[in-house]
Amino acid sequence: MSLRALAFSFRMGDTTVGRIVKETVEILWEELHPLHTSLPTTESLQNNANKFANVWNFPHVVGVLVDKHIRIVCPTDPGAMFFNYKKYFSVVLQGLVDANYKFITVDMGGFGKQSDGCKFLASDLFSFIDGKRISFPEPDLQQCDSSVRNVRR
Repeated sequence: MSLRALAFSFRMGDTTVGRIVKETVEILWEELHPLHTSLPTTESLQNNANKFANVWNFPHVVGVLVDKHIRIVCPTDPGAMFFNYKKYFSVVLQGLVDANYKFITVDMGGFGKQSDGCKFLASDLFSFIDGKRISFPEPDLQQCDSSVRNVRR
């Protein structure tokens, strides 16, 4: 349902409904995201690496970084930044997922025009890695040897 239709349903102004929706989403995020998302630990990344090795035969993979363009209506001011290579306006949802397709981290709001590398460099995930708030597990050389043997067969 569009904001305009929602405003009409409640007999309120478009701007008022937009502000209410924005405030509600911000409150939900602030209250719920600490309960359901946290920074990955070395142990959780090691568990992810073990799952990728066992399920998908990809050793030393702790997560897969994926992007999804979310179509939006063209913003009034910086519209060109949101126009993507697919020829529509979008913001980007970028997520790191584990071997079971579950999100480990999520970053929302990248410009549709940005390259994947620029979106990653602007993400919280990169700043956490760069600031050493996320540490990666040491490589398991036995796991690497066994996966190389499996490939050679």
